[in-house]
Amino acid sequence: MADGMDERSGENGRNSKKSTAGNCHSLSASRVVLSVARQRWKILERVIKKKSRKYSETEDNSIRRFETFELFEMGVDSQDDETTWYKYKCPMLDTTFSIDIRVLTGPILIEELLGYNNTGNVCVWPSEEVMTYYCLKRKDLFRNKAVCELGGGMTCLAGFTVARQTDASRVLLTDGNDQCIDNAKHILDKNKSFLKCSDVATMVLKWDQPDPCLEGQFDYIISGDCIFFDRYRHDLISIIKFLLKPNGTALMFAPHRGSTILDFIAMCEGKLNVQLREHYDDVITVKHNRMKQMGKRIYDDNIHYPLLLEVKHLD
Repeated sequence: MADGMDERSGENGRNSKKSTAGNCHSLSASRVVLSVARQRWKILERVIKKKSRKYSETEDNSIRRFETFELFEMGVDSQDDETTWYKYKCPMLDTTFSIDIRVLTGPILIEELLGYNNTGNVCVWPSEEVMTYYCLKRKDLFRNKAVCELGGGMTCLAGFTVARQTDASRVLLTDGNDQCIDNAKHILDKNKSFLKCSDVATMVLKWDQPDPCLEGQFDYIISGDCIFFDRYRHDLISIIKFLLKPNGTALMFAPHRGSTILDFIAMCEGKLNVQLREHYDDVITVKHNRMKQMGKRIYDDNIHYPLLLEVKHLD
């Protein structure tokens, strides 16, 4: 948790005061230089001390002052001291869609937060929400296609949605953190009998340690809010090249976060083709424009509005 929580605001924060904190990977305290990062550490401290996860909007510097584009209906299905099961629905798109998602709500050990890529350990970020909506709306993209979600975090919400509601031939849900994948296995077990895709699996996948069996296996990669990791960007590019079929496409959703998207595009030069799209869905664009009217204290498009990067092999 320490790494990613700062990675979003530390390395790129030196270049932009608008950069903010996330919750993946570890970073030393000496690099926690922005008020954004300090505030995020206060929130983490509350989690560790077993206080509420319901952060107030008065936390001016917290990314969680904006939580959702309200693309899905979400209700508590069941809960205990350690976990909560939420039922996600999207009646505006598909009245038949429903999926159960497990979130850890009990006390979190600091050792569990200091591992590799903890993006989804605390919440579903707006990029994952938007990516899930985008995939659900474009189900035909995935018909008879092999799909891999990279960095799916604690919920792998988009990947499970593809498995639940599309005719994909294969869905592989991955993250680099063991606890995330353990949670994803619980979600898979709960939903397995309702998935349209019959070949669904979870895997701990570190971007610098690819499984040789996965080379060139996927028509689509989906990934939400993963390009801000400065130190892992080279590995991310490498794993995309490794996993994609020759005509495959990676759909990557991420906000600007200072210069992180431009840095990623620059690093892809000579390796991958990247098309950046700011407006890719009318509904999301409308919601984005409405949120902008609330002002940057609540909604800052630099850190909250996911852009779409379509990434392919070089011609």
